Amino acid sequence: MKVVGVGWGSPPRPASVRRPYSYTRRIDVPGSPVQLAMVRRWVHAFLELDKVATETVEVVVLLASELVANAVAHSCSREGEVTVLLTLDPECGRVRLDVIDDGPAVAVTAGLGSVEHEHGRGLLLVDELSDLWGCYPDEHGTVVWFEVAVPDQSSCPVTVVRDECG
Repeated sequence: MKVVGVGWGSPPRPASVRRPYSYTRRIDVPGSPVQLAMVRRWVHAFLELDKVATETVEVVVLLASELVANAVAHSCSREGEVTVLLTLDPECGRVRLDVIDDGPAVAVTAGLGSVEHEHGRGLLLVDELSDLWGCYPDEHGTVVWFEVAVPDQSSCPVTVVRDECG
């Protein structure tokens, strides 16, 4: 299993600590299922802008959607908001996505759902399609994150211009 940082231990590179050569974009959205499409478009647009391979973009968009849907469904974010942090680390060739919810800090584990079940497959997808994933408590709630390798590092930008979100 690829889970790292589940529970209350020290997670690798938490959202508040970043290497200087990576950069992070942030979006805060209301905790509503109707925001999923907007989050998918936002993630897709920035990764496409950064010239990340289409296959990698599709995986990151799918997994982002799963984590945001979980944050809305299983936390107090329904009455608040969800924060999404998208980090591209060109030097290490990785994309990382953190989802921070407004709920109480809880440990998150992949369920034992199967393809026959209507719910419970989101974290199984994250476990299967990401290189690493995990969770840790945050002062606002729970952070669930994943990392995916960027296969062609030469497509990553060398010069980074930060947008107004991040």
